[in-house]
Amino acid sequence: MKTNNQHIFKSQRSSSIWLRFIAIIFFIAMGYFIYQFVLEYRDNKLAFFPLIFALITFVIGLGLTITRKLHFNLNKRTLKKELIIGFLRFGKWKPIPNPDYISVFQVEEGSYDIKAWFNQNEYIVIGLAKKLKTALDQGKEIALGLGVELLDAGTDPANSKWVAL
Repeated sequence: MKTNNQHIFKSQRSSSIWLRFIAIIFFIAMGYFIYQFVLEYRDNKLAFFPLIFALITFVIGLGLTITRKLHFNLNKRTLKKELIIGFLRFGKWKPIPNPDYISVFQVEEGSYDIKAWFNQNEYIVIGLAKKLKTALDQGKEIALGLGVELLDAGTDPANSKWVAL
C-alpha cells in the first residue's frame, strides 16, 4: 500500500508475471480456435465449437490479466474501486460513508487486513499487510485521516484493544 497525507492506494490483486504468461497461452489458444472456426466454417456451416472454445479461452485469459485496486482520497473523503484490464481502467469516485472505526485483523499467520467498519457490521477491506507493525502504521494513518478510532485485533485476536492515536 502506498500512502501519503492526501491519497491512500491499495492494490487488491494484480497479475503476476506467471499469470500473464498463462494468459498469453490462453490468448494464443483463442487465436488458434478462431483460425479453426474460419477453416471449418467454409466446409461446414454448423461448426461453431471452435468459436465457443475461443470465447472460453478469451474469458479465462482476460480473467488472469485483471488487476483490482482500491483508491482513497482522505481529503475529499472519497473512494474508487478500480478494475484494470490492460490499459483500460474502470471505476468511479464515490463518497466514503462515515466509518465508525478502523480495525487491524489477523487473517492468518503473517497476513493482516485493515478494515473500515460502518453501521456496526458492514466493512470494506482497505488494506493488506504481511507484518503487524506495517498494518498498524497504515491503520493509524487512515484512522487519523478519517478522524476515527483504531482497533487492534491483530496483536491478540481474542482480546482486541483500542490504539491511542
